[in-house]
Amino acid sequence: MDFKDDVYDEEVDLQSYKITPAKTAKLAFKSVFYFFILVIYGLLMLRFFISCDLGMVDKAHFSDKAREIYTNAPDSFEAYNIHTAITFNEQKSLNLKTIVYSPTANELEIGVKFKKTITGGSTEPLLEYELVDSNGNSYEITSRISDSRYDYGYERISFKGVKLDLDRNIINIYESIVNDSDAEYNRNVSYDESTYELSVEQNDDPENVKFKLYVKYKGERVRLFLIYNDFTPISEYKFKP
Repeated sequence: MDFKDDVYDEEVDLQSYKITPAKTAKLAFKSVFYFFILVIYGLLMLRFFISCDLGMVDKAHFSDKAREIYTNAPDSFEAYNIHTAITFNEQKSLNLKTIVYSPTANELEIGVKFKKTITGGSTEPLLEYELVDSNGNSYEITSRISDSRYDYGYERISFKGVKLDLDRNIINIYESIVNDSDAEYNRNVSYDESTYELSVEQNDDPENVKFKLYVKYKGERVRLFLIYNDFTPISEYKFKP
């Protein structure tokens, strides 16, 4: 009796492991489903990785001369973030990144990210840069470093001999403006420190020197950026080579 029961139990167990068309279909469906999940996840991770900028484009580098000045007297080396209002073109294929000015070294450095669609399909440093001010001065490039990843090229370009009158900058005079009831445009000032947005009447003061960056490819203008004037917010930048 016990022997027959054991044989019966073994037959039941074998039946439970038997591959049927229904089980095959179910297994195939699960395999395809998990495969697509993995593919989608992989594509999302790849897209995320591609979209991440190279670290060099957001970190000030400056010229060898400026770095030497920092090395000799790091505590007295000043640098400021320039919060330029518009930093991209209409197609978002050209972006300015982390603009930094050092009055200690008299250098203005601009990070650039560009898509190869504006350089004939190349991520090589083929763009041309020209920094000028409203007084007719142009500034020479003293440092240029480049790199690339997938469809994008990255650069940091430093111009020498730049002297911004930071005493006239709206951030530096903001406190005196709001504290002076007789200030000419006190009533028109509104500043948000979280967004660097400042509402103030901007006149055509000739002492308000404007700095503009021309970006060109093969002599043709790609974009013109207004980098700085007295109403461009600034903030302290901690420079470390």
